[in-house]
Amino acid sequence: AVSRAISNHSRSIRLPIHMEEKVKQYKKALYNLTNKLGREPDDAEIMELCGYSKKMLNKIKHASRQETISLESPVADDLMLLDYIIDKKTESPDKYLELKSREKDIHKLLDKLDEREKYIISNRFGIGCEKPKTLESIGKILGFSKERIRQIEKGSLRKLRRLSTKTELRHYLG
Repeated sequence: AVSRAISNHSRSIRLPIHMEEKVKQYKKALYNLTNKLGREPDDAEIMELCGYSKKMLNKIKHASRQETISLESPVADDLMLLDYIIDKKTESPDKYLELKSREKDIHKLLDKLDEREKYIISNRFGIGCEKPKTLESIGKILGFSKERIRQIEKGSLRKLRRLSTKTELRHYLG
């Protein structure tokens, strides 16, 4: 019971009992053969002594080497292992703040348009909605032709360009 408890709790990632026993047997055989031969035994000698196949021996060797290490393990003077692992799913805090700030500034600028222009620009470019809409689909919603929606969009973009020269949006471009 003590031996089983040690096997169950000695590693961060628990090995099955049968594999733990094979690892112990492998290490014992390795130790005994090293003492007997005066050198480190090769795989064939261990396989012969323990009765393992090559595939099984490789699994056991792999299991015996698997040790967990802390992400806070030092790698250099002032760097840890964690510093080398990149989280590709999460945006960096500075990038997140930049996006939120840009979004806020864009909404401020859009608020200077009238409701119809704001609706057309927001839906045309997918701002605040799932995906951008076509001129035709916006026209159907508002009761205009797609050509009229295009004209309103063009005028709204011209107005936004004029307004953006006076706002903080210029620093996002360069």
